[in-house]
Amino acid sequence: MLNLYFNDPRLQRNSFLISPNNIANNRVVDAHTYLRNAVIPLTVLDKRVAVYNGKLFTSFIVRKFMIGRKFGEFSLTKKLGVDIHAKIRAKKKQLK
Repeated sequence: MLNLYFNDPRLQRNSFLISPNNIANNRVVDAHTYLRNAVIPLTVLDKRVAVYNGKLFTSFIVRKFMIGRKFGEFSLTKKLGVDIHAKIRAKKKQLK
């Protein structure tokens, strides 16, 4: 049968190999990973995982509904909200 999910062997073999003293987003995390396209394994259930989104690590706690989905679904790569326009507004105020 064809395996449609990408299970990176580094996730299983290393079990993330990161000590719990690492910090991302001012929170202590259990593991860091750069693999946004890897499927979330059952071994990281109820652990805080930090996923690299291209600029910084975003952390979240893996819950039961997340198992089998990909890490990248839960680490956003774009800013949301009013903050994305704050610099433009500040520049316009300086010009006036």
